[in-house]
Amino acid sequence: AGRAEPGDAHHHGGTGQFTVTRATTADIEAQAASLRAWDQVYEQMTPGEFVGSLHELSFAGVQVFREATSQAVHECGSPRNGSRAFGAPVRMEGAARFRGEPADAGALITLGGNDELDFYAPRGFEILALVVDEGALGEHARQVEHRDPATTFEGRSVFRPASERLNRFRHLLGSVLQSVDVNPAALEFGPSQRVLEQTLLTAALDVVSE
Repeated sequence: AGRAEPGDAHHHGGTGQFTVTRATTADIEAQAASLRAWDQVYEQMTPGEFVGSLHELSFAGVQVFREATSQAVHECGSPRNGSRAFGAPVRMEGAARFRGEPADAGALITLGGNDELDFYAPRGFEILALVVDEGALGEHARQVEHRDPATTFEGRSVFRPASERLNRFRHLLGSVLQSVDVNPAALEFGPSQRVLEQTLLTAALDVVSE
């Protein structure tokens, strides 16, 4: 069994508290445990050595992360209560299944806080993901976008956005993680966190709009 080496950095700025986590694991249970605020169990489905990594930013009801797993993994559990998660696969060898539906590299997967996570990720899998507060997403949708998100997500777990939309979403999440690495001070104040949250809420609604 390997050991998790979480590089946890806690930042307490003006009013903005946020956490950046970097973990490399050689153990499937450590990988499952490294993702903050998720209640999940990973089961390795293909033989061989497991290598996993996580790069995560977490602040005020928002979580952005990139996760990579070398072996095929079955994941079950649930995200944080009252949240909605969005995942955009970056690469995979073979096909994934999310809540019984096929999900390839052109899919966007989403999970509500009360939904059960049931995900089969193939070997060589990497995903960029965003978790936001479901209430904040609903409020943003109604006030800014003038739409009701409940109808958008009703009974849907896998979306197939136009590749331009999906690429834009992936690019934003990747650049958020990169910029916090380069300049963590940018998130030390509540107002800058709120601006980023609004940007991410807009992006989440954009990627699932028909």
